[in-house]
Amino acid sequence: SSHAALENCSARGSVSGKEHVGGVVGKLEESSIEKCYASAKVSGTEKVGGVVGATDDKSTIVSSYGSGAVSGKNFVGGLVGASWNTIEQSHARGNVTGTGEYVGGLAGYTEGDVKSCYASGNVSGADWVGGLIGVAYTKTVSDCAATGNVTLTNGEESSVGGVVGGLFGDMVNCYSG
Repeated sequence: SSHAALENCSARGSVSGKEHVGGVVGKLEESSIEKCYASAKVSGTEKVGGVVGATDDKSTIVSSYGSGAVSGKNFVGGLVGASWNTIEQSHARGNVTGTGEYVGGLAGYTEGDVKSCYASGNVSGADWVGGLIGVAYTKTVSDCAATGNVTLTNGEESSVGGVVGGLFGDMVNCYSG
């Protein structure tokens, strides 16, 4: 199968939907997105992201960022709602609000490595909430930062973090504050 690339793109305005809702792409499959930016206000229910709603395990996000406010229920992130591959050199600046679980300033949920990324928006969610990532089932989260306020609206205290709400992997050279 061929690998497509989306490069040097931007989006603004507002985007709303139900599932797989993104400022630029709703569902990224067997593709990469690079040097793309979205200032769009994005709202949905599941897998909602400032730039990409969700990726598959063959898709990467590189050098991209979102600055719009993002809201949804589950799998909600300032850059991507849910990612199954690498996110590199990307950031998000918008406030992120989730009424459910897996809510993060950059990504709600990820199973790929996250490298050289940051999030600066305020984040709130009911469970598994992080300033950068809600839940990370990754090998490594490295050289990352989260500087926004993080608020847990429900759930257990152990499921909220300044950088990551739930980490199932290694974290290297990351900070919150």
